[in-house]
Amino acid sequence: MCDNSYVTGIVNKEEQKYIDTHFEKFATEMAMITRSAPVRLIVNSYTKIFKPKVPIKLFKTEEEAVKWLNKV
Repeated sequence: MCDNSYVTGIVNKEEQKYIDTHFEKFATEMAMITRSAPVRLIVNSYTKIFKPKVPIKLFKTEEEAVKWLNKV
């Protein structure tokens, strides 16, 4: 789970490449907390286009994220 509630930017190309290469080695699912509509749009678009190896789901609250993670 990551809390991106106060993150204002998006990762750069080098960071994205690292994530794409290594993320599945330590994560099976990803719950992201964000209150930003632009971030939600970008992440949802990215996951639809590139089909990440690790399922990503966005939430507005930590409680919702934890509940989902405990179910998967």
